[in-house]
Amino acid sequence: MKKIIILLSLLLLSISIFAQSETKPDFSKEIDEQVWEPFKEAYANYDAEQYISLHTEEVLRVTKWGGIKMGEVFRAGIQKNFNREDKLKHQLEFQFEHRIHSEDVAYEVGYYKMMRITKEGKPEEHYG
Repeated sequence: MKKIIILLSLLLLSISIFAQSETKPDFSKEIDEQVWEPFKEAYANYDAEQYISLHTEEVLRVTKWGGIKMGEVFRAGIQKNFNREDKLKHQLEFQFEHRIHSEDVAYEVGYYKMMRITKEGKPEEHYG
């Protein structure tokens, strides 16, 4: 009888562990392919149209310098910035601290590194 109770306890424990180990789908790879890779490409190539197309019409951009840009003001600023004469070569890298996804909503927090080459040919790194 004791062996049956132990066996049932182990069976229930293993079922409980199995149920807890089921994971939610990880959409990180899809988001990287559909959003972040095109974002980095558009940024590196000064492609304003591609960059803007990755944002919703109701986009809200807030910077640490106190700038708040929404919608058309954001798009106009991108057009102006990406079409300037002194285009420095640059690229972005991302490191995410955490990523939370469902099938239709994602919340991601992380850091970026922007590397650019100055007019003098020197590399500069900026982080945020």
